[in-house]
Amino acid sequence: MGLSTSTSGSKSDLLVAVLCALLVFSMAARTPLDSDLFWHLKTGEDMLALGRPVLSDMLTYTRMGAAWVNHSWLSQIILAMLFRVGDYLALGAWMAVCAVVSMMLVYRRMCAPPLWRLAVVILAAAVTAPVWSARPQLFSLVLLVGLASLLDAWAAGRARGWWLIPYFVLWSNLHGEYALGLILIGAWGGGELLNHLMKHEETLPARRLLGLAGWALLAWLAVAINPNGAAMWQIPFQTVGVGALQQAIPEWASPDFHDPAQQPFLVMLAGLLLSLGLSGRRMDGKALAVVTVFGMLALMARRNFGPFALLAAPVLANLGWPVMERALQTLPKLNFQSKPLPLRVTRVINLALAGLLLLVGLAKLYTVTHPAVVDHFMRQSYPVGAADWLRFNCLSGQIFSSYAWGGYLELFLPGHQVFLDGRTDLFGDALIREWSAAASGEAGWRETLERYQVTYVLLEPDWPLLRKLERDGWRVYYQDERSVIYGR
Repeated sequence: MGLSTSTSGSKSDLLVAVLCALLVFSMAARTPLDSDLFWHLKTGEDMLALGRPVLSDMLTYTRMGAAWVNHSWLSQIILAMLFRVGDYLALGAWMAVCAVVSMMLVYRRMCAPPLWRLAVVILAAAVTAPVWSARPQLFSLVLLVGLASLLDAWAAGRARGWWLIPYFVLWSNLHGEYALGLILIGAWGGGELLNHLMKHEETLPARRLLGLAGWALLAWLAVAINPNGAAMWQIPFQTVGVGALQQAIPEWASPDFHDPAQQPFLVMLAGLLLSLGLSGRRMDGKALAVVTVFGMLALMARRNFGPFALLAAPVLANLGWPVMERALQTLPKLNFQSKPLPLRVTRVINLALAGLLLLVGLAKLYTVTHPAVVDHFMRQSYPVGAADWLRFNCLSGQIFSSYAWGGYLELFLPGHQVFLDGRTDLFGDALIREWSAAASGEAGWRETLERYQVTYVLLEPDWPLLRKLERDGWRVYYQDERSVIYGR
């Protein structure tokens, strides 16, 4: 078929790369809904209206006016502009394009036959898929694998170390996970030191490693070239320091391998271990250090599946191919006596295959971002009916809502303020735990609602607080299968 030997090797390689990109596009095309997306969009819209970055809270009554290190301000403007231009279709396309760019950068870092690269990239895409959502985090995934490519080019003498400075300035203005880049540089440099200790055949001079460390230090300092200034240096520590993340937010919890969506991570991990044991090659210290460090991060929090997959996939491809090649040689050879297809026919087949995959990807993107589909998923996950009722009755006030609904209400009910949303670094442990205790109906819930002068409580019907409210004289204003509004 399309991979016939009647085409040249370079054209066959190009075809596989194109097919790989189209398959990833189809995998990543999905309905762009995420609980954090809404407050990102709301903040982006506010910045477009104000003409400046928003660096204080304007959305909640618990932290109104408080300083906020808005590490994703540039991403929020980009997302808001996309939403203005093309609604959910534009956001869905942006998600798919980010996934394709990151995976094709991974593809280029592999040294193996095209079909094997394709197989490993698809596995990496399956591992990364749980973190593909309409959030600034996608920019960090692209920039992380881009940084790995930059380090490869620097080691080969094709790039300058000073490039790290503008790279990290851009990264820190797009998203706060620039710290992953610093971790990558640290693991990469530590792996090179390990190569020296193991007397690896190809090692970099110590002088060059010191130079890289110097550029990395300057890049870290340059992170402060940002509307938030030196406060950007604190972001990684502020986020990790919120202990409630592990209990309240699934993406910060350790993996649950009973969930089929998280099992591709185990497949990749097993493939790495088998390849390391069976390849007969000495593993490069840099690859070993990077896989180990990012594997540990992935086991600590499932949101790190993506960074792990993007950095481990080239290692799996390069180590695993000798093992796969030996396995293929043991299989009986099939000798088909068939005449090769003419070059023109092969080209037509290749173009048809690529065109079919492109149509499938575009059709899926159009379908999953269609307003009817978006509305269906929205009504399954968010209090659409309750928000419509509040808007129809022209009611305003301070809402104590579900944690995952804060951003939705901020975007679609601009006349209201909420208790909190997904900005964990803004609220901190104390406020998140106070919200959780009140929603669970624990002692002190009444004092919490009174202290913040809560007007309405909007939660899922099964929260224990609602039973306490009913006994305390609060009235049910609205109720459906998804949500309940209590007021007083």
